[in-house]
Amino acid sequence: MISIPLLWGLVHRLSNDAINILTRQAFIMFYGSFETYLFQIFERSFPMIGIEDEILDRSITVLMGGKWSGKFNKMSENFGLGFKAGELNQHFSGFELNFAGKVYKNPLLFMDELAKVRHRIVHASSNLDKDQLISVDLNIFHAFYGFYFLLTDFVDSLFAKRFDYPRPEMNPSEA
Repeated sequence: MISIPLLWGLVHRLSNDAINILTRQAFIMFYGSFETYLFQIFERSFPMIGIEDEILDRSITVLMGGKWSGKFNKMSENFGLGFKAGELNQHFSGFELNFAGKVYKNPLLFMDELAKVRHRIVHASSNLDKDQLISVDLNIFHAFYGFYFLLTDFVDSLFAKRFDYPRPEMNPSEA
């Protein structure tokens, strides 16, 4: 027979493990949703510049490998977006980019840090250092949502200006 304190400790440990698994998966989903958004806007935009074939391969070439500043520069070069890092930094003025206690001034350096964690979760069995599992704080997701909202808004505005895509404004309470 298991004692109540021992049982409670087991339930507590299993609950913490489950929450850590869920937060790691949510972290990956936020990051992956942004990449999916980029693939979708590339798929829509490549034909606008006369590229009809191998769109997936071309999109992968833009997004795979390297730092996020390089990815944004490749996007700008491929689509003629006129991307300026200073404008992106300005778009994030007043929004604190804090990850694990470290504050970033550049959103793309912040994304590079998120990419490192994402790769460790996906490709290194969620190990951070020497069998220590990555733990993503549940309280960070509101800030992540705000970050990805601003980043998507910025990218969307670049493509909308370049390709004259409509950007209707919506009242969130009526959506």
